[in-house]
Amino acid sequence: EYPLACGVLGGFGGFLSEKLRAHDYQLGRYNCYNFLKNHFGLPKKYSVVKSGYRDLTTGVYECGDSEHWQIIPLISEITIPKLLDPPDINRDEFEYFIAQCHKRTDVIFTATRRELGFSGLAGILPKLYWWAMGSSKVKKIIRKKLAEALMNHGLSTEDYSIPEARFTVPGSRIKRRPK
Repeated sequence: EYPLACGVLGGFGGFLSEKLRAHDYQLGRYNCYNFLKNHFGLPKKYSVVKSGYRDLTTGVYECGDSEHWQIIPLISEITIPKLLDPPDINRDEFEYFIAQCHKRTDVIFTATRRELGFSGLAGILPKLYWWAMGSSKVKKIIRKKLAEALMNHGLSTEDYSIPEARFTVPGSRIKRRPK
């Protein structure tokens, strides 16, 4: 019923934000509590269960129905974990992750270029292409795919696929983002 927040990006969403990991940790606690309380039980009619629970008359340790006892009794209401709302990834977190992806693609490109033997003068052309065109195309694809994934997974209500203008460019209509 409650999806994992880290499930975005094929399970790699936990790298986006600690908030996603914290949400999923609490969700795991909540699901475990409900499993132990409502599903992890043995029928009351078993002799071992009858002898172990013979002094109990209350239904507090019943497992989901009146026919089963909890195998691991939940002692206190304090143990009920709080279910958190799915976190919302804000613009700053999104932009930080995009910047980290961009740095990583540069490192991968440089390593690949070296591994293929493009060094010295032979390495200048691929490097210029990457700097002039390839890098920005890859960044746009990452931005678009990540923004779509966040929205589809319910982790963002804003569309971050379009980069936000951060500085005023003289003579243009681009304005600095308000803080």
